[in-house]
Amino acid sequence: MQINKAKSLFANAFKKHKYEGQYFYCYCTKSSHFSFIVEEALKHGIHLETSYAYDIDIVNRLYERRKINKDVYIICNGYKQKNYTTRIAKMINNGFKNVIPILDNKEELQAYRKSVKQPFRLGIRVAAEEEPNFPFYTSRLGIRAKGR
Repeated sequence: MQINKAKSLFANAFKKHKYEGQYFYCYCTKSSHFSFIVEEALKHGIHLETSYAYDIDIVNRLYERRKINKDVYIICNGYKQKNYTTRIAKMINNGFKNVIPILDNKEELQAYRKSVKQPFRLGIRVAAEEEPNFPFYTSRLGIRAKGR
């Protein structure tokens, strides 16, 4: 019901504002990893968003069980340690056509440059302009416009 509601809201807004782009509903696997929930969501023509390395295992299992194909969009968010970037690269190299890693830091790009063997898309998370008000800064906040 919520998936169809979101699709309808976007369709109406696109029509109202004469927007010619596309909308892809991406189910975030971290909201529920239960297979019966993910599989029900997939019945409604959705795509996927991952947040952690183990979410890639979910995607691979869905593919093995023929619940998705290699054309599904897979938006890879979250802070990416080596095991996550390695799994993302492996998916791309294995023919998943629409895997889109969202870069959180400049160094992450190097991991893909070294391991991905074919062209692929990237997204970039841009950090808000304000300075963080805490004693540590993590790249989960995105790439800052004013270089670091």
